[in-house]
Amino acid sequence: MVLGEPGAGKSVLMLRLLHDLIARRAAGDPVPVLFSLASWDPDQPLKTWMADQLRRTYPSLATVAPLPVALTYATDTGPSDLALYLLRAGHVLSLFDGFDELPPTRHATALDRLNRALPARQPLVLASRTDPYRTALTRPDTSVRLNGAAAIQLLPLKADDAADYLRRDAGGPHTPTADRWNTVITHLGTTSPVGQALATPLGLFLARTIYNPRPGTSPTSPPAPHPDELCNAAAYPDHAAINNHLFQAFIPAVYTPHQPHPPRWTAEQAHQTFGFLAQFQQDQRAGSPDIAWWELPKAIPQDLQFPFALPFVLAWSGSGTGSCPGPHSGSDSGLFPGS
Repeated sequence: MVLGEPGAGKSVLMLRLLHDLIARRAAGDPVPVLFSLASWDPDQPLKTWMADQLRRTYPSLATVAPLPVALTYATDTGPSDLALYLLRAGHVLSLFDGFDELPPTRHATALDRLNRALPARQPLVLASRTDPYRTALTRPDTSVRLNGAAAIQLLPLKADDAADYLRRDAGGPHTPTADRWNTVITHLGTTSPVGQALATPLGLFLARTIYNPRPGTSPTSPPAPHPDELCNAAAYPDHAAINNHLFQAFIPAVYTPHQPHPPRWTAEQAHQTFGFLAQFQQDQRAGSPDIAWWELPKAIPQDLQFPFALPFVLAWSGSGTGSCPGPHSGSDSGLFPGS
């Protein structure tokens, strides 16, 4: 179990674990695969859902498995395909993220289904926000826990570490830009709204992106706001209000014109695009945070797909490169933490 508060870094930790397990994997070992539980209905057999996810991500796994494997792992509908075979034969090491994104009324059922579907000695990792998981364990009508689970909990950032991060990103201690954080730093490690909001890696990353000026910012761009505004209790009475503000201010900050690689999209265009993608994820992928780029054509009405696609195909084929421009040129995508 990986437990933590919102923004504590659970999903990033799961991704790093995935890459580390792949790097250390020996021939014949199970292959680690990260699944997002947000799209799972616990009434659906777990391995059926997992096989569907594998087929979506790796279409070649929909191929019928070679004989006699296909018959050994056959289902009521016929011979097994590669996806179902890999799962039933124990060749997949399951990493489940987003347990808390399931409806709260389904948490206990989901834990029960996990216990029943996976062999007792088959390892797995499950990530969740702390409170939803604890609530699932202490429901008055039932008591279900993940069999044999050991848990780690991601703790809030230490105040000194958070302060060092903000100052270092601002150019180092005692610089004019770093001194802009002095008032905020007095709140770090406290239960004040800003202290709670900046106690997670996500909150801290958003804040430094928004409030630390970036080299090469266009002279015509508005100056970076002052972080003291986060301490305004009237404007931000609790940490949820600060979190909402940080999320709203993030895209305008990232898409501020700067040199030598200015963004190719305006903040307004980026906001509309990400809103469109979010709505598509909600409507077509049950709210999953994982974008399946090959399913994006479904977002365009069928009668408009050809008129929209034709100019793009002609431009793509005429360029001779086959490259598709992104929202930014150069190495800075503007949306990846650490960029």
